[in-house]
Amino acid sequence: MRDRKPRAAFTLMELMVSMAILGLIMVVLFSIFEEVNKAWLNGENRVETFTQARAILDLMSREISQAVATPNVQFYGDSQKIYFVAPVNTAPANKADLCEVGYVFDPVKLTFTRDLTEPTAPNIASAAWNIYAPTWWSSGTFDKQSVLENPTNILNVTFQYFDPAQNKWVAPYPNNNKLPSAVQVYVDTVDSRTVSRLRLVNNVGTAWQAITNSTLRSFSTIVYLSNISP
Repeated sequence: MRDRKPRAAFTLMELMVSMAILGLIMVVLFSIFEEVNKAWLNGENRVETFTQARAILDLMSREISQAVATPNVQFYGDSQKIYFVAPVNTAPANKADLCEVGYVFDPVKLTFTRDLTEPTAPNIASAAWNIYAPTWWSSGTFDKQSVLENPTNILNVTFQYFDPAQNKWVAPYPNNNKLPSAVQVYVDTVDSRTVSRLRLVNNVGTAWQAITNSTLRSFSTIVYLSNISP
């Protein structure tokens, strides 16, 4: 019989050292993956909130900047809603370009709606479209539209008004028959993942603040009203 040469093998100590090194490598790789994944999610959330805020502010800026006011056509604004008349109609079937427009934030329901009354033939026939009514913004019939598909992403909207000397007015805006020189709009938004977490919590106070501390984004813009009377 041939003499069999002893086969090389790992000792128990070598196996234990190898497993320890492998475990250490896995921990390092997992930590790196976790950080990369967290950075990716944070980037996605930031892009989402910036996109939403930009869409909201662009829409409001475009329409508010076209507002008109006369002794017979009024403007109304307070800290969380604004109503005005502006030539924003684009439907060729409507009777005129002027529309009654409003933006309303409800801090209880956390909804942000765009109120709109177009000068359609039925609206004019029923007097629903009446820009000369003294308080049309509080008694009118509006087509309420969500400013966003998921309005819960908006946690706060605030309006501030300025006179020609850039002094702030305490809302509500004091002169309904004259436009302010400028309107500053503040918007606080969060991403959809944060919204999903908020829906599981009933307490809107401290519990919501803890969830939104790292995801809440605040944006603002100043809209200058070019139609303001000299």
